Amino acid sequence: MEEQKRNSGELRTWLLLAGIALILVAAGLIAFFISGGFGGVEEEVTFQVFFEKIGENIWWVLGSLAVMAAGIGILFYYNRKKDAELSRSAWTIREIAVAALCIALAFVLSYIRLWKMPNGGSVTAASMLPILLFSYIYGMRKGLLAAIAFGVLQFIQEPVFLNWMQFVLDYLLGFGVLAIAGAFRRSLYPGMGLACLARFFCSFLSGAIFFGEYAPAGQSAWIYSLGYNASYMLPEAIICIAIALIPAMRHNIESLKTQAMAKAVK
Repeated sequence: MEEQKRNSGELRTWLLLAGIALILVAAGLIAFFISGGFGGVEEEVTFQVFFEKIGENIWWVLGSLAVMAAGIGILFYYNRKKDAELSRSAWTIREIAVAALCIALAFVLSYIRLWKMPNGGSVTAASMLPILLFSYIYGMRKGLLAAIAFGVLQFIQEPVFLNWMQFVLDYLLGFGVLAIAGAFRRSLYPGMGLACLARFFCSFLSGAIFFGEYAPAGQSAWIYSLGYNASYMLPEAIICIAIALIPAMRHNIESLKTQAMAKAVK
C-alpha cells in the first residue's frame, strides 16, 4: 500500500514537472522568435515591438502556444489524478488558489512604483513580498513555481530579451530564487534576506555581463552593476522585511504556516 502511494506521488510529481517544463519551453520559444529568432536582436524588445514580432513569426508562435496548451493540459490531468490522500508534494485546491492570489497581488504591486531607474528596475510597493510569504508558508518547491510564474509575468509586463542567458538571469532564475524563503521555515527573516540577496546577485550578474555598456566611461561594468542594482534592490528588500516585521502581520504569517505544515503531515 505504501509502495503504491509512493509511486502515485512520484507520477503526480513527474506530471507536474512535465507540464511546467512544456509551458516554460513554449514561453521561451515565443520570447525567442518575437525577439528576432535566429537572426539575433538589433533592438530592445519594447511592448510595441513585442506584438509586432508576433505577426512576423505567427506560425512559430502558434506552434509554441500549442506546446503551452499541452503543458496546461498535463497540469489539469495532474490535478484530476489525485488519490483520496494527498502526498506532501501534491497541490491542494486551496494552495493553488492562494498561489494564484499571491502571484496576482505581486503583479499588481509591481505596477505601484515608488521610483523607477533609468535603465530598468524600480522600487515597488513590496511586490516581492507575496511570493516570499507564499514560499515561507508552503515551502520552497511550491514557492518556486509561484516565483517563476511571477517572473514570466514580469517579462510580459516589460519584455527585454537579448539572449537566453539574460532571460534566465533576469526572469526565470532572477525571480525563481525568491522561493529560497521557503528553505528557512523556522524563521522568516533569514530566508527573506537570503532570497533578496540571491535576486540581487542574479540582477548584478545580468547587469555586468549584458548591460555593462551603460556604465560611465572609465568605470568597471561590475562596479556599475553593483551600485546600480543595489540602489533599488536594497530599498525593495528593506520595505518587504519591514512590512513582515509588523507584529500583526508576523502573527498571521506564522499562523498560516503552522496550519499549512499541520495539513502536510496528515
